Amino acid sequence: MNLYPTTLRCEYLEDPLGIDVLRPRRSWVLESKERGQRQTAYQVRVNGGELWDSGKVESDETIHIPYQGESLESGMRCSWQVRVWPARHSLGGGGDKDDKPSEWSKAAMWSMGLLSQAEWTAQWIGLQSPEQDTDHPRLPARMVRREFEITRKVARATAYVCGLGLFEFHVNGKKVGDHLKDPALTTPTKRCLYVTFDVTDQLNQGDNAIGVILGNGRFFAPRPSNGIQYGLPRLRLQMSIEFEDGTSTAVISDPDWRITDQGPVRANNEFDGEDYDARMEQIGWDSPGFDDSSWSPAQLLDAPGGRMESQKLEPIRATQTIRPIEITNPQPGMYIVDMGQSFYGVTRLKVSGPAGTRVQMRSAYSLHTDGTLKTEDNRSAQCVDAYTLKGGEETWSPRFKGQGFRRVEVTGFPGVPTIDNFEGLATHTDMEPVGIFSCSDDLTNRLYHAVR
Repeated sequence: MNLYPTTLRCEYLEDPLGIDVLRPRRSWVLESKERGQRQTAYQVRVNGGELWDSGKVESDETIHIPYQGESLESGMRCSWQVRVWPARHSLGGGGDKDDKPSEWSKAAMWSMGLLSQAEWTAQWIGLQSPEQDTDHPRLPARMVRREFEITRKVARATAYVCGLGLFEFHVNGKKVGDHLKDPALTTPTKRCLYVTFDVTDQLNQGDNAIGVILGNGRFFAPRPSNGIQYGLPRLRLQMSIEFEDGTSTAVISDPDWRITDQGPVRANNEFDGEDYDARMEQIGWDSPGFDDSSWSPAQLLDAPGGRMESQKLEPIRATQTIRPIEITNPQPGMYIVDMGQSFYGVTRLKVSGPAGTRVQMRSAYSLHTDGTLKTEDNRSAQCVDAYTLKGGEETWSPRFKGQGFRRVEVTGFPGVPTIDNFEGLATHTDMEPVGIFSCSDDLTNRLYHAVR
């Protein structure tokens, strides 16, 4: 095949969910086994041409081709393909002197989000708590849940979730997806980003449960003295469930939900760190049948004021696992774990010990001359993560914290740790790499790798 379209993207994304642009743009990449090939025309079809068939368009453009078909509606799922015409001198299966197009590309898809603010019937819910007059406020994560019953066969289920400052979404006992620290950072008085999840396969006929963990992010300000305090964490969630018989229903956040701040995340702050007490884990909190009688009814909270918009970018993920290169012991009971490189992310702890043991990890880049951690580089950020064991072999990493660092000071560890007890998780927006760099100088290569 001489010339063929691949790598189909809608609004820069691969098979995105929840697009709220009325005329989504599409792009593709051309592949050929021959040199000097080029596109002279294209044809795009959506849903087999039922929603849009562009016909043959004389153009060499392959990016930002706007949708121009039938009106799109909220929640609509669309499949699209493209084929191209090469220059007339091209020969082979992808097009020839008789002006034949390439084969149709493999199908890609996108789904629409909620296109009107009026379609948001879900309410903002959360939990009030006492005022904190401190420059390092400690606020436990909120855990929010709702059970519901399904009596018909589900054809499709889509959840639109906005948890401010940060959230983790669960359905029927499992976290949905591999995202970290959703949603992306915005000024919530102007824009509130929601994340779209396809949860069709996660729902059961019968009893179901939704659970959301709400972290503080920068909504509940980590530094009230030099930042903007938007208020307490809050949730707005709307799930649309379509059944095979053509009917539908919705599950929305409202005061019928249950909420607690008595979960294991006792404090969370991007700069100060996360405090996790595994003894306070509530097993089954995100599953049907859990006893939430000790939880409170969710409270209605004010809307942040910003417009609800779809999060149209790659999510944050853990993209690399980093193994430490060395552990030193500069003082009794204090260990310094050297990850061997600087990166942004968190430390994953593997530990075994009795219940109530508290392991503290403080991170920074450099060392003092006596081998202890140089925390001055962190300025006012405390950068301390603490884990209290429930007893046994346990693995943990913070959910709602991130920091640039290389070294970790560990205290309170039961026994003598080894490098096998720690891993670095590099986290960032999971954009697809499009190129690499390397040279003969090792330091330059390491600097490039760290910056990237």
